Amino acid sequence: MSIPDELNHEALNEDEELSEEEMAEMLQAIEDAANAPPSPWLIAMGEAHECEAAFDWSGAEAAYRRAIAAEADRPSIQAKTYQDLAKLFSLIGLDEQDFEATKTATQLARQGNMPIMLPLHLRDEAVCYLDAGDLDRAEALLEEARGDTRLKVSHAYVLGTIARCRIARGDLEAAQLALDEIWQIIEPHSEFEIAAGWQGNFAAWWGLTAKMRAQRHDWPGAIAAQQERLALDPENSLLHGQPLDLQFAGREECTADRSSGGNLFGREVQFTIFQKTWPMPRSQWGSRQRMNGNVSRIIALSK
Repeated sequence: MSIPDELNHEALNEDEELSEEEMAEMLQAIEDAANAPPSPWLIAMGEAHECEAAFDWSGAEAAYRRAIAAEADRPSIQAKTYQDLAKLFSLIGLDEQDFEATKTATQLARQGNMPIMLPLHLRDEAVCYLDAGDLDRAEALLEEARGDTRLKVSHAYVLGTIARCRIARGDLEAAQLALDEIWQIIEPHSEFEIAAGWQGNFAAWWGLTAKMRAQRHDWPGAIAAQQERLALDPENSLLHGQPLDLQFAGREECTADRSSGGNLFGREVQFTIFQKTWPMPRSQWGSRQRMNGNVSRIIALSK
């Protein structure tokens, strides 16, 4: 099976800073993975994703553990598996386990043979420190991560977390500079509607813009930005590893076709809860989307 040119193009993010040799290696890795028979690791990962879709959290964790054991000698693969395990822990509110799995993923990524993926692992660990209020450690990791700009989509995620740190410190001018830099990176890729990484970055950019506007007491602007975030393709953005202000599945008991009032940035809003059926099983694509099948989500609409 060959990889469509469009997907190859997206996977490499049109990044001119990748050498031809690095690009060829990445394409070959994608091709090899597509043609290879299912490995014990891939089977276990598929089982983990199916368990997530069924809200079987313990089953998902057990499957991830099997996947980790199946690739004991491949730290880069283990790093990816711990990364997904961490997202599971985050989803169900096990913050300490999330933190430990994330740190383990970073350590393994440092040992592995895919240094180009390290910035995202550093960024994930930085988010944990940021959420814990340790801005100094978060910023130290982000400073290391931002030095690698070979993959633009990853670099944009790193800059987004830098903007979050600056907002947390109250330095809105510096945060705006980071947002401006992100926009220069992501705007040329706005046409990639099926590209999870780019759409996730657009969602994150609008979410950060909403926070910035709220800090300035621009409530209508904040709500408008949040609506832009939530209006993005949910298959490719809202569930793509970005922390939602409105949590779903496991943290909220969402019931289809139920509405209730709420408050967003100091303004009354209407929450409409509905179900969405994904057209593609979670195990068949590479985003960090957490659910497939019927997933309850929350969309906030301004009154």
